[in-house]
Amino acid sequence: MIASAPRSVQESFLKSLTDEEIRGLPFLFEFWALPHQMPPEGDWKTWVVMGGRGAGKTRAGAEWVRTQVEGSGPLDAGRCQRVALVGETYDQARDVMVQGESGILACTPEDRRPKWIADRRQLIWPNGAEAKVFSAHDFEALRGPQFDAAWVDELGCAAVDNATNEPNKFLDPKSSESSLPKYSSGARDDLIQMQYLRAMAEFWGDAENNPVSSLYGTSMVPTDRMYVWAWDARPYPFFPADTETWTDADNYARGHWLNGRASSRSLDGLIAEICERAGCSAVDVSDVRGLVRGYALDGSETARAALQPLLLTFGIDAIERDGNLVFRNRDGRATSSLVEADMARGESDGVLSLTRAPEAETAGRVRLTFVEADGDYETRSTEGIFPDEATTSVSQSEMPLALTQGEARGVVERWLAEARVARDRAAFAVPMSSGLGAGDVVEIGGDSFRIDRVEDGGMKQMEAVRVERGVYHSYLADEGVNSVPTVSVPLPVWAEMFELPLMTGAELPDAPWQAASGETWPGSVAVYSSLDGASWTYETALSQSAVMGVTLDDLGAAQPGLPQRGAGVSVQLSGGTLGSVDDLAFYGGGNVAAISDGSGLWELF
Repeated sequence: MIASAPRSVQESFLKSLTDEEIRGLPFLFEFWALPHQMPPEGDWKTWVVMGGRGAGKTRAGAEWVRTQVEGSGPLDAGRCQRVALVGETYDQARDVMVQGESGILACTPEDRRPKWIADRRQLIWPNGAEAKVFSAHDFEALRGPQFDAAWVDELGCAAVDNATNEPNKFLDPKSSESSLPKYSSGARDDLIQMQYLRAMAEFWGDAENNPVSSLYGTSMVPTDRMYVWAWDARPYPFFPADTETWTDADNYARGHWLNGRASSRSLDGLIAEICERAGCSAVDVSDVRGLVRGYALDGSETARAALQPLLLTFGIDAIERDGNLVFRNRDGRATSSLVEADMARGESDGVLSLTRAPEAETAGRVRLTFVEADGDYETRSTEGIFPDEATTSVSQSEMPLALTQGEARGVVERWLAEARVARDRAAFAVPMSSGLGAGDVVEIGGDSFRIDRVEDGGMKQMEAVRVERGVYHSYLADEGVNSVPTVSVPLPVWAEMFELPLMTGAELPDAPWQAASGETWPGSVAVYSSLDGASWTYETALSQSAVMGVTLDDLGAAQPGLPQRGAGVSVQLSGGTLGSVDDLAFYGGGNVAAISDGSGLWELF
């Protein structure tokens, strides 16, 4: 208001203030605040401030704390003496709520500014009021002190590797606060975001962790009022696909957004559900990690057929152990070591047999067909090939799974690497007392082998393939933004009903003509008729778009039945194209057109 006022009004306003008032004006938040930054009126217990980056949430919280602890003068008591400042972590609460650009210290005038005591994580105001910083992870610390008020940050976690180390961190090249969480590779990881939210909901949903207060009759943390950062009002998948409209779309892949992710399923939950529907309840999925964005089944598959694409894509082993069906992610990590002394001598001469399959039997080129996520869900293909591959044959697989391009490339690269490493095979036997079983990884002679087959016959005969831990490391891919084609709505349709002179003589003399056209033709246009304008009857469908337009030049008078050679006429078409014909087609009516003067009278030329 002040900045947009005329210079004379600005000078008049400033001259009306005393020096003290001018010094205090920057700290008078009621003067500068936007409506959504002011606390609601009335007797309320919880005030939720929701907004995007730059909406002023931190400033609103810091200024509200000031109004609670400050009195009329610097040493006068306020409404509250003890305030809790709760963030995701201690560092986040300190860096944002206390020392941030819009934090409490920056918003408070010098004569009222509290002192920050770092070793006690505490603010102390000149009037004796105190505010202490807490972490949501150390919830037990909140039980002792008696607080008059609390400022609590929202919960949220970016979809990036190791995001739970510092959930408040985000990537945004346009922000000075852009950074990765500690020990993060920067790879996209939607699963860790899901697991973070599941952990929060399950922990605070447990009555032992979240007891009901005897004073106010509700839980310490009301789970139905937990707000997650962030749900965006922009429609998915046009955000993030429409990069021309929204310049922050590139941040989506590794950002905090829930759009397009909230409907995903955990892989362990999906596997357990498929097994349960098949009547198999003895299932262990505790060692399964993965996120399923979309999976298409027609309902006629067996449980094994439904599970197979999931196990292949995500690298899951299905193992029978003590009557239970155990699923676990492949990681290549050896859990035990074997030497020949630990092995049993079978029918063969040696106790250990090591073989290598011919290179010709190993696929060197792999293609995966999948459904592309974060876009139009079109079918896409990605291919991987070893640099030294000389053959042209391709091992092709089609998965009814929604994957990002990075995930699909990761699957292909893992398949290729597994195939090369698994050329090395081992066969050996161990006593029946050994705890080794299918799915276990053992170290033999410095190499790791995964046991794929076990036969019991007085001893455990085992077949294993070589594995490498590096094959199962998460694939760091450049997660770009998928483009969504612009949708052209096939409307409006330009339709005309008219009467024409007879062209061939075979037409019904009283039947009208109907033509329709449009810039985007919908494929067919239905024609209905009505005598009273209320009840309509279907007549026919126009399956072909007519070539229609508006003349831009006047047509001079002409004698019927004779070619007229003279000035041409320009026509602005709404759809279709015009073409030339030869003389024979011309005299046979090959380019006949109908034209009207706008009054309802039509003629042919």
